[in-house]
Amino acid sequence: MHPEARLAALGLTLQSAIPPSEHSVRFRTAGNLLYQSGHGSQA
Repeated sequence: MHPEARLAALGLTLQSAIPPSEHSVRFRTAGNLLYQSGHGSQA
């Protein structure tokens, strides 16, 4: 059973994804470390 069908069978709905804010930061550096905020490569 597909996850969407299982959710519907349970009477559950998911909210739509929130679009990224224009103020969101994709990455930040601290010294020689790079912290990435959950984004994959942008091809």
